[in-house]
Amino acid sequence: MGDDTGKTIADTGAATLDGSDSWSGRRLSHYLVGERLGGGGMGVVYRASDTRLGRAVAIKVLSPTLAADPQARTRFAREARAASALDHPNIGTIYEIDEHEGAAFIVMALYEGETLRDRIARGPVPLDELERIFQQLVSALGVAHKAGIAHRDVKPANIFLAEGGQLKLLDFGLAKLLANDAAADTLTAEGAIVGTLLYMAPEQLRGVGVDHRADLWALGVILYELLAGKTPFAGAGQAVVVTRILHEEPAPIRTLRADVPVQLEALVSRLLCKDPLDRLGDSGEISQALSGVPLAKAPRPRRRGRLRLLLSLLALVVAGAGTGAALLLRRPPPAATHIPARTDAELDLMRATYQEATREFDLKHYEAAARGFESVWAGMGDPAALFNAAQAWRQAGKRERGELLLKNFLSANPDIDPETRAQVEQRLEAVKKTPAAPATAGSAAP
Repeated sequence: MGDDTGKTIADTGAATLDGSDSWSGRRLSHYLVGERLGGGGMGVVYRASDTRLGRAVAIKVLSPTLAADPQARTRFAREARAASALDHPNIGTIYEIDEHEGAAFIVMALYEGETLRDRIARGPVPLDELERIFQQLVSALGVAHKAGIAHRDVKPANIFLAEGGQLKLLDFGLAKLLANDAAADTLTAEGAIVGTLLYMAPEQLRGVGVDHRADLWALGVILYELLAGKTPFAGAGQAVVVTRILHEEPAPIRTLRADVPVQLEALVSRLLCKDPLDRLGDSGEISQALSGVPLAKAPRPRRRGRLRLLLSLLALVVAGAGTGAALLLRRPPPAATHIPARTDAELDLMRATYQEATREFDLKHYEAAARGFESVWAGMGDPAALFNAAQAWRQAGKRERGELLLKNFLSANPDIDPETRAQVEQRLEAVKKTPAAPATAGSAAP
């Protein structure tokens, strides 16, 4: 958007539909309208002055080309109602919705700062800054979801970073009430796709039932973009993007940015599961997963106990190489004292996840099993989970991803003794040579 200042709250989507700046310098009710701040698909955002209360505000005016459309006016009103129902420091404040001389408008709080899109464009985001941004975004969406509202258009242009570091989630124009919201479905043509393509979940593209998990997918896309500096499914043309979202896995983040902890890479993977049932369930699970990610810049101490355990497990695994079932280590992970600050509840959750992944493997749901084992590896650093994840990815027809897990371990531990390295490499060869089993429900086809 050519005339977007990038310094104040604005609807920073596509260019305004009619290109009009007609309200600048005029009055809307008791608001004196000032400069144009930005434009989006629904209208134009202006800086304005509330002459009654003597405060600066932002006003979003419905585009004249949409003002005569009853559905557009209804959606515009729904945006105001959805956002105003949410009282949270990370959600933009709505003051009122009104009409003046046939123009519908929403009055919002005015914030100084930049959009997340602008922040990403400025260059790499350090991990500590990323954590502050992402935790606030997760918190905002958690409140919306608990209130029964799915945003459906979560993207960096709709996320504002106000001065002082406070994040504001904006633009609930596509929001949907999650409980029997027939009204939202009637606001778009049957089978229509709503949202922004690069951030759409597979179920949105297929036009099937969409709930809060589509927002969690968008969180995964944004987290990937924050880490890698680019979106995971970008391509030359809409058809390519759609194909990648529906059928392809993005490039592993650690191949693009070496300082990303493996746990953070695993979190992105869980958010970008094609099947919404395989994603993390809600914002609470995301926050819990993020809390276990080491984002401190100081190097972590070497864990010799982990390497000794690795040696014994490698001996078991390599000795059993042959079929996919023989390669699976069937035991709950140990207490993993080499991973600090784990509560009993967290350890119990990891053990349960490990056991559930084993059941999925037995049912030949290899991709679901792989994600479960990978989650345990990320959360506890348990080598058995690492090896089982690699094997399950191989059985799911995604051998490269399994190999990458083992290769990442080798690259992250360059000073391991020659015997351990040789055994890891032997395990890697075993995964490469293992014949893949046919994929079934819950496992993606090769």
